[in-house]
Amino acid sequence: MKLMKVRSQIFYHLIVVHICTKTHCSKLCGNRCCLNFYQSPDGECLECPLGTNGVNCTQKCVKGYFGRLCRLHCNCPAEECDGSFGCPKTNTVGKDTESQNEWVNMLSALIGSVITMSLIGLLFYLKSWNK
Repeated sequence: MKLMKVRSQIFYHLIVVHICTKTHCSKLCGNRCCLNFYQSPDGECLECPLGTNGVNCTQKCVKGYFGRLCRLHCNCPAEECDGSFGCPKTNTVGKDTESQNEWVNMLSALIGSVITMSLIGLLFYLKSWNK
């Protein structure tokens, strides 16, 4: 009986998490805000301020990263990097590591697709040549 109750609770939480992440995060979902959002005094869910992320925005950026959801990489020594604004001494803008990763993933998929199509074409050519 206890195992059944635990399974149903786990199932409920998985569904709530799935539904919450698939809906707009500006609204409360299951009495909580989505990851990287916090609840304002008026009950609205707002995105984490610069330099923070995580559940209820309780985590600060790790050293060397800064900005919106800590996605930007500092172009200065990690000790000089401010979690909110980056490198104050050099005023350099960091690189958005998330968008760089998206381009790498897209390029990898494109190259993989071209290679796959080339191999399939080669196999069809060799098969028709042997007849």
